[in-house]
This record gives sequence, structure tokens and C-alpha cells, in this order.
Amino acid sequence: MITHTGIASRRLQVGVSAAGGHSWEDFGAASAIHVMGHMISDIARLEVPADPRTSYNVGVISGGTSVNTIASHAEMLIDMRSTDAQCLADLERQVRLILQRHSEQGRSG
Repeated sequence: MITHTGIASRRLQVGVSAAGGHSWEDFGAASAIHVMGHMISDIARLEVPADPRTSYNVGVISGGTSVNTIASHAEMLIDMRSTDAQCLADLERQVRLILQRHSEQGRSG
């Protein structure tokens, strides 16, 4: 096998913090999981080129403590890849803009 191209990758570990609380008494308080869900939804709408091949994936999400607790923390891992360094940089910039836009709903880091 002869390899003539490399695949560049970037990975982001994203944490979101929010007020959280009890699902009944604190209903309406910011939820880290809800904020993250909006982030993921917007990331999933990103269009990337087929050539040069570029991809992204939110592969791991975690957070919350119980079914009746508004999540005060959530995390996700994002994988981004491209055979073109500029396409990868553009993708990362778009993802970071999405994260920044939603960080006002909670505190992301």
C-alpha cells in the first residue's frame, strides 16, 4: 500500500456548565444538556466539501446526574478531519463560532 496523502485532524473536548437544579422546582433554569443539544444540532447542519474530503463527528457526549435534575454540566468530544489543511481550519472556525454563540446560554469551556 502506498499512501500519497495525509489526513489532518483536530479534536475538541467541550464542557458546558449551566445553573441546573431540580426539574420541578427549578423548571426553566438553564440546562447544560439542552445547551449542548443546540450546539450539536447546529454542528450537524454544517456543510463540508466532498473534495477535498472533510468530515466531522460528535462521537461522545456525557452529562447530567439523574432523570429529575436539570444538568449543571455536560461534555462532548468532537472529531474533525480533512485532507486539506485550509478546509480543516475553516471547519474548526465554524464549529468554534457555534460553540461561542451558544455559550451565552450556559458557560462553555
